[in-house]
Amino acid sequence: MSSCSTKTFVLNPHSDEIDKIVRKIEKETRGQWNVKFQNNTHEEIVDLLSIGFFTNLVQTSFTDRYMRQYPCSGNGCEAVSTQRCHGHNESRPELIRRALKKIWPDTSKPVTLRAIAIEFFCQHRTTKFTFKCYTCHKSEPQNDSVIAKKEATKARRESANAEKKRQQAEKKRQKDATKAIKEAEIAEKKRQRELKKKITLVRQASLAKSPKKSPKK
Repeated sequence: MSSCSTKTFVLNPHSDEIDKIVRKIEKETRGQWNVKFQNNTHEEIVDLLSIGFFTNLVQTSFTDRYMRQYPCSGNGCEAVSTQRCHGHNESRPELIRRALKKIWPDTSKPVTLRAIAIEFFCQHRTTKFTFKCYTCHKSEPQNDSVIAKKEATKARRESANAEKKRQQAEKKRQKDATKAIKEAEIAEKKRQRELKKKITLVRQASLAKSPKKSPKK
């Protein structure tokens, strides 16, 4: 297992610390680092590692003590740094994705969590990874992937709402149609009753007007 390559033109200011983190992971003896992944998609691994494990790994690797040595890098703010910040479109999921693409192009072969973690940190060397205060961190532009996910979520929600409205409209249409049929049936029955009543009245009137037959002698 080798440390990060130094053949890069632009290095992150924290590259020396990144190298220390990589060397520490290389020497780790805990069994979790030897966990292997095989026959998974890159996105499955990204989803698995980006939220919990690698979030904690970044927080514990770039310690609060180390971070406090560097004031907030947000537009001359220079407040106390409290947030570990990846550059625009350089989020944890994106760096994991880049690492997997580099060291695990053939997913039919096994790859260890150790190898992924090492390359994940190596990927930080050419990013704008930095430290900021909470306010400056929150004002950062969102990653395109985050925006895309939000837009996709919004589109799904709008589609679901449109489908719900369509179903509600269809139920109302069916209800109105059923009501109209019942009203038509009631009107038809009423018409039939009135017609029978008229027929009865006509017959009665006809019988009343017919001449009485005289008795035979």
